[in-house]
Amino acid sequence: MKWPACVLSVIVLILCNTLPTYPSQLKGQFLNSKDRLKESPSIGRDTPDQKSPFTATVEEGNDGAAGTVDISGRWEGTAHHRDEGVTADIIFEITQDGESVTGMWTSPGAYPTKCGFWIGDIRGSVQEGKFTFTASDPVKDLDTCEIECFGTIDATLTVKSESEMAGGGQGVFCLDGEVYDIDFSLTRAASIKSFTFTGYHDDTTKGFALFQATTRMVDKNPLAGGLIRFDASEVCKAEGPCNCDFGWEFDGGELLFFDGAQDKPVARFLESRAYNITLTTVSECVENNHALQKTIDLTLLPGDLIFIRTPGWTGPFDLADESYTHVGMYVGNDEMIEATSRRAHGTSRTGVHFSPLRGWAHPIEPFATAFRVKGATTDQREKAVNFAIDMAQKDRAYDMNVFSKQLYGKSYYCSELIWAAYYHAAGIDLGRTGPLTSIPVHPDTILRDTNQLTFIGGHWEHYAPQLRAGGAIGQIIQLLLSDK
Repeated sequence: MKWPACVLSVIVLILCNTLPTYPSQLKGQFLNSKDRLKESPSIGRDTPDQKSPFTATVEEGNDGAAGTVDISGRWEGTAHHRDEGVTADIIFEITQDGESVTGMWTSPGAYPTKCGFWIGDIRGSVQEGKFTFTASDPVKDLDTCEIECFGTIDATLTVKSESEMAGGGQGVFCLDGEVYDIDFSLTRAASIKSFTFTGYHDDTTKGFALFQATTRMVDKNPLAGGLIRFDASEVCKAEGPCNCDFGWEFDGGELLFFDGAQDKPVARFLESRAYNITLTTVSECVENNHALQKTIDLTLLPGDLIFIRTPGWTGPFDLADESYTHVGMYVGNDEMIEATSRRAHGTSRTGVHFSPLRGWAHPIEPFATAFRVKGATTDQREKAVNFAIDMAQKDRAYDMNVFSKQLYGKSYYCSELIWAAYYHAAGIDLGRTGPLTSIPVHPDTILRDTNQLTFIGGHWEHYAPQLRAGGAIGQIIQLLLSDK
């Protein structure tokens, strides 16, 4: 590899260095939603072996709303068993296409056992203000939780208004054929759809043409330490002139700010684990609160590699057509191992040392991409991690000679350490530079070996400075993601 002469002395001093840590200037506060958060069950769905035939009936003399009424959305209320005097909470999730209605109904209070909730299917129609339907009712063996049979409920509800309907019908208990009377009372709730998340980018990344094709992959695969923007603008669609209030719980994540409104928070998650994000919507039109959950898995495996491009250290790398300025290895327990000549990432150590994963987070590191060594077994990754740990425990110094490499030495630069760890563990030659000490291995050298890396995720909040068009980084990432 030939390097511009004017760059050599500068790169020797800064390769694998990062800026000292500095406090985040982004501030925000959580919504006080704990007092209004209502537990919402995770609703599954059993598929009946067969459906009972549907027979529509319309009662005369009832003053329901005239014409066909769209009852799509979420309805909550009660089902009352007249004979036994038992009342159960119920939820109807309804989709209406013209007069045809399908959906799912759930009774969170029924079967409080390991078998979960009472869940069934709805098929019916709405005509002249009447919602007539047949609901399947799966009956489970409470010991094995296997479905034994499907009962049915045939009922007609009067749509009294845009937000209320009530009525009743008869059910058939499938095990013994018992017929029972049942009444329903339902109130329309805020329509719950889903909320989404993407990476949060500033204009330097959004407008950079080389990344436009691949930014979406990073958005769908976030990395611990990055900024994640949630969007709940389509979640709460209350009927009429109703407004929704949004409460967010981030399971230990940090809310930084709202990107315009409460339905678009931006948060940061610093640990390598899965987070359960809870959104609570409160509508002035309904009495009950409603909660949605989404899991974001930011788990890293020991042996994973994180490449970063740190603002303030990019100039000589750009001149040499290099992109990433540093690389480190995740070793578990929210810790990294890296080799630096300066203190960085929340530690005062230099050379080969441990550093906290949170030190690799935004805003200290606003451009990071994680990869996993393709084909490496769990045992091989463990050996690579143990090699890196051993070098840190032996206080190996920083290797200032970035124009060569060594497998077993008294000093290492960042990518040299990564290469040596995997070469020692399994003979995996990251960058395919071979064992010759005269050939160096830099972060981009490893990245160019696309056949040995699998993309995990990343966070690209900022790209500074703008790399000139045709630089290596865009080509590298596009190759790595080409099969995704």
